[in-house]
Amino acid sequence: MKVMKRITTLLLAGSMALTFCACVRNDRKVSDESDIKGNSEEITETSEEVLKWAETEHFYLYGHEIVFGETTVQELYDITDCCVFYDFDETYTQKIYFTIDDLVDIPCCRIFPTEKAKESEVASAFIYIQRPEGYFHQDYPLKEGIIYGISFKPNTASLWGDNISFDVPLTMTPEELIENSGEPVRCEYGMYGYHAGGKKYEDHMFEFDEKGRLVEFTIQKITWG
Repeated sequence: MKVMKRITTLLLAGSMALTFCACVRNDRKVSDESDIKGNSEEITETSEEVLKWAETEHFYLYGHEIVFGETTVQELYDITDCCVFYDFDETYTQKIYFTIDDLVDIPCCRIFPTEKAKESEVASAFIYIQRPEGYFHQDYPLKEGIIYGISFKPNTASLWGDNISFDVPLTMTPEELIENSGEPVRCEYGMYGYHAGGKKYEDHMFEFDEKGRLVEFTIQKITWG
C-alpha cells in the first residue's frame, strides 16, 4: 500500500512526472557507432558550460532563497503561511489536510500568492517534500520535511508579482532552452527532460505548448537513489 500510495501521489502531483521517450532531433543524423560516440563526448565536454537553466537548484520566495535539499518546511512556512499541506485517503477520493506539527508520510504541498488564491489551485505552485535525514519508511514531523523541488506555471506569474522568481526565464522557447542547456536527454509531446548535474534522474522538466510557449516546468534536486 505504501508503494502504491507513493506512486499515486507522485502521479497526482501533475503532468510533469511523465515518462519520456528518447528525443531525436530531425537535424541530427547518426550514421555509425563512431558518430554516436563523438556526439556523446561533445555534449559531455561542454555540459559544465551550457547546463545553466537545467541545473538550477533553488528559487526565491518573498526575497528569501529556497534551496532544494536544504530548506525545511518550517522555514518555508515562516516565509509564507499561504501553504496547504495534504494527502489523500486510501480511496484517493478525499483530501486529508495537515498542519506543520502533524506526523506525515508522503505529503503534498501547494503554495499560493495570497490567502484568497487558496480558493482555487489555479495560481498555486506545487512544492515537493522529502523525509528528513534519519527517517526511513516512517512518519516524521511535517515541519522537518525538506523541500526538494517545485513545479510552476509561468502564466500565473502575474498573480505572484515580484514575490517569486527563478533562474529559469519564464518566456524561453524550446530553441533557447537547448541553446542554453544542451540537448535534453528525453522529450515527448513538448516535454523536455534533463539530468541536472549529470544525475541519472530526469529531475528538470520543461513543457511547451504547440506554439513553443513555456507552460510549466519542474526543477528538483533528487537526493536519494
